[in-house]
Amino acid sequence: MLFGFWVIPTMFVLGALVAWAGDRIGRAVGRGRLSLLGLRPKYTSVVVAVLTGGLIALGTVLGVAAISQDARTALFGMEKIRQTIASLESDRQIRSEELRKLQATLSYSRSDLTKTQQQLALAHESIRQLDQHIAQLTQNQAELERTNAQLQASAKAAQKEIAELADERKTLLAQKSALEKQRASLQSQIAQLTDRMGNLQQYSSRLFGDLYKYFVDFREGNVAIKAGEPLVYGVATPQRGKEWVRQFLEYLLKWAAQEAQRRGAAPNADGNILLLNVLSIESQNGAQPPTPRILSLDEILDRVTAAIMSRPDVSSVVVQIYSVANSLQGEPASVDFSLIVNRRLFQAGQQLLSVTVDGRQSEAAVFETLYAAVSRRLEELAREQGLLLPAHGAAFDLDQVFSAMNRVAQIKGPARVDVQAAADIWTAGPIRLGFVVAPSQ
Repeated sequence: MLFGFWVIPTMFVLGALVAWAGDRIGRAVGRGRLSLLGLRPKYTSVVVAVLTGGLIALGTVLGVAAISQDARTALFGMEKIRQTIASLESDRQIRSEELRKLQATLSYSRSDLTKTQQQLALAHESIRQLDQHIAQLTQNQAELERTNAQLQASAKAAQKEIAELADERKTLLAQKSALEKQRASLQSQIAQLTDRMGNLQQYSSRLFGDLYKYFVDFREGNVAIKAGEPLVYGVATPQRGKEWVRQFLEYLLKWAAQEAQRRGAAPNADGNILLLNVLSIESQNGAQPPTPRILSLDEILDRVTAAIMSRPDVSSVVVQIYSVANSLQGEPASVDFSLIVNRRLFQAGQQLLSVTVDGRQSEAAVFETLYAAVSRRLEELAREQGLLLPAHGAAFDLDQVFSAMNRVAQIKGPARVDVQAAADIWTAGPIRLGFVVAPSQ
């Protein structure tokens, strides 16, 4: 409210001053019948009135921008705010999808636990009934033995009946033993499901805690490495063998850790500055439901090594370590591997683009035209053919651009600049260019 009390009077005074000055100038032009740029006095006064109106609008905008930080943000920083919001929305959707998968697994485990508990209750009831039946049979056996003592004449029939009951007792005892084993197996399954549910709850709690802290820190602007941003990359040669590829991956991880620390990441309590833990949902020996398991660093490196060695027809592979999520200042960076076949995109001497430049322009204008054309072409190659460009600094030698600029200036007229590959250009680079300058026909 206090800001409005200052802005409105200030804008009013600025507009009034410019209008007054324009009126005074217009009157002076009308009385003196002055002429501007050879125009008639009548049109000169119109030009003065138009310029006065433009100055009022310009003065108003500049005044608001000078006084208000919010106005400067609305005029010049809105696109950056939209990009930040889009990045936050994309990351929120990824986290929501992970949470949905975890909740589905937890629901499946709870449903299976309920079924198992129902089966266990039925087993307990069967065992109780069998115990009652065995007790009843024992009582019947005692009564038969007393009857046998009293009825010697019917001893054979009684003994036969006792033998049959004994066989039935053995069968029931065997059934009881089998049910007891089944009961122990069900109890073991219940314990395993309880452990799985506890692990899922711990993981879910940790995930919610990390997400909450992540969004709080992200809102405060403490992002060190953005999601999808590459840290380092190198070229692996499968022909050198599995052991060499494994050592190359370990070296690349050390390099990525140094790069992440340089950008503001820091190790966690375990001393890890890179987080490569992957949650794997696996089913062992056909057991249901699948068991969540965190892969170790050795398992991850073994899988990446196997993926690189699986293509014997590929001579080299670009291994890139990139950030899978926004990493905050002072925290470890969550990263993953990306494998790209290293292909030869251009042979030495092959033309990349041709641009016409006027040598009569200033050197700055010629340099800007050449630099923009080459940069734009390299960005097109990065999108269309997967050319890897460095994350920081120029992708090509700027001295060559300056040299081409000087040759264009010497022509002093329209010049054609052909940009060629000075050496073979592969997916992983390097990018060496040559500039051929000739007068334009």
